[in-house]
Amino acid sequence: MSGSFDSYFYDYYVAPWCRIGPYIVGIVTGYILASKKNKIRLTWPVALTGWLIAIATALAALYGLRGDIGGKHPSSLGVAALYNSVARSAWAAALCWLIVACVSGWGGFVNTFLSWSPFVVLGRLTYMAYLIHMCLMNIYFQSQDTLYYLTGVNIAVTFMAVLVATYGLSFIFMLGLESPMIGLEKVFLPKRRKD
Repeated sequence: MSGSFDSYFYDYYVAPWCRIGPYIVGIVTGYILASKKNKIRLTWPVALTGWLIAIATALAALYGLRGDIGGKHPSSLGVAALYNSVARSAWAAALCWLIVACVSGWGGFVNTFLSWSPFVVLGRLTYMAYLIHMCLMNIYFQSQDTLYYLTGVNIAVTFMAVLVATYGLSFIFMLGLESPMIGLEKVFLPKRRKD
């Protein structure tokens, strides 16, 4: 059992080439927004259609294998292969639509919620948390002297502990690494004047 988990984890879950689809979707979206200088004009029907497709796509990516997880309605091999090859890119495309809609003024209450000022602070910490969370999880699980029992309480306590430790260290690393680099960037790479 351990060998199949290791194979899945290293050959599929953490392999960078298995994440190239969402990366490309994000790069293309970023390029389009940069080239249009965040000024994308959408009509009402286009915005509504985009939101409907994005919501349907996100729900399909999120709940697409619900029958497989419960075991009552397993997917065929072809459907499972299609889901595994497309789901992450589809989820990224739905999120990119959300970004485009918010930038173009069609975000509505979603844009209001995501623009809430406490999210700015969390947004500064998120990338650092992304970088260090796997290291913290590896340290925690590799230092276990006994088996880890999967119970609801164990998972909840471990989740909260790793979450607090990750964001605490992210704050320290952000102050010690990221903020000084941003200051140096402002000194050595001043912004160009807009003509």
